[in-house]
Amino acid sequence: MKKSLVVSLITVMLLAAVVVPGAQASQAYTPVVGMSLPTVDDPFFIGMGNGAATSSEELAVDVMVKVADGTVEAEVANVQALLDEGIAALVISPVDPTDLSAVALANEAGVPVFLVDLDGSITGAEVVSTLTLDYEQGGVAAGTVLCEAVEGAGTVIALVDETTDHALALRQGFEDYMAENCADVSVEVLEVGALTEDEAQASYIEFLGAHDVTGVYADNGPMTMMAVNAAFLAGQRGLVVVGTDATDDAMAALEQGLLQAVITPVGWWFGERVMTASDALLADEDVPDTIMVHLGVMDEGVISAFRGGDEDDSIFKDMEGGAEFSGDARTGSFVGGDGTTAFRGGGEGDSNFSGGGEDDSNFSGGGEDDSNFSGGGEDDSNFSGGGEDDSNFSGGGEDDSNFSGGGEDDSNFSGGDNNNSN
Repeated sequence: MKKSLVVSLITVMLLAAVVVPGAQASQAYTPVVGMSLPTVDDPFFIGMGNGAATSSEELAVDVMVKVADGTVEAEVANVQALLDEGIAALVISPVDPTDLSAVALANEAGVPVFLVDLDGSITGAEVVSTLTLDYEQGGVAAGTVLCEAVEGAGTVIALVDETTDHALALRQGFEDYMAENCADVSVEVLEVGALTEDEAQASYIEFLGAHDVTGVYADNGPMTMMAVNAAFLAGQRGLVVVGTDATDDAMAALEQGLLQAVITPVGWWFGERVMTASDALLADEDVPDTIMVHLGVMDEGVISAFRGGDEDDSIFKDMEGGAEFSGDARTGSFVGGDGTTAFRGGGEGDSNFSGGGEDDSNFSGGGEDDSNFSGGGEDDSNFSGGGEDDSNFSGGGEDDSNFSGGGEDDSNFSGGDNNNSN
């Protein structure tokens, strides 16, 4: 995900901290979870802070967030400051995965640590639990979107560039889904990892010319944009492309209708999941050693559903340098694909509503009676979709048989059961 200056919903000052009170905060002691983010130049981490802060409002914990601005030195100083504040647990996404000095500080202080490690590459950290991405599920999500978009017919290309463990897991999930659920589609794998960029593009264009290709799946950000650009050069304007990683370029391509969707990490879900796990740990409940977090589907529907909030809604609004707030769908909790659009993280009054509120003029949609609004109305605040009577909503409530993903509790993922909603 490329550097971005956009900021979203709830926030902190850079290198200073803001405590967001939990739902049960009162004069009684409420434990504080410290969160160390490497940067807020990436919408993923903005979303992670926002998700943690919003989640804490419904839990028996508070959260204090600090931002390291990309340096290990600031990260260590921030963690020490959090420890001096008496935090009960630490959540950290390290600036440098090979330098775990900040984790060691928490270990020495006897403070439990939750580690955010997106690709599962960090070793040697003494932590309670590691949050990482469920890449195989991401591949399944890609297959689901692509199969639906090509209407279960034709030939699709799996454009493979990487051989990392997480790339292989993505590919495995994609191929397994296509074989089991989209058997009438022929999947051709085009491996380009050993080629230069120009060679890869030439090979891809040649393949497009020799086959009747209806869709493409690309396994990383660069391959996603190559698939889009080369298809344009080859005159394949109607080609369905599902990519990976919601970079700035990919977001622009989505808005221009050049991409069907991208499968991407959702920072909000990491913040939400780690606060729930912290709350459980501090209540003396068991916490798994590894917490697998789903990838989301970013598509035009998600972007259309989100039109930003108000500058005052952002916990990062007072950063040094006066960061510009313009609203970025990547900073919220979203579901896309298969006709569904649900978004959490809109305007000032929408912190508990996945969509938009009745009077939310900054949100793309409408209110309680707007049957075409991708979100829902005043009474649908606990469901990422519409109400059960909203017949025109593509998502819908617990009785809507057209909803991809099950019932009322499956709000954050179009698929799975109510225990896998994130």
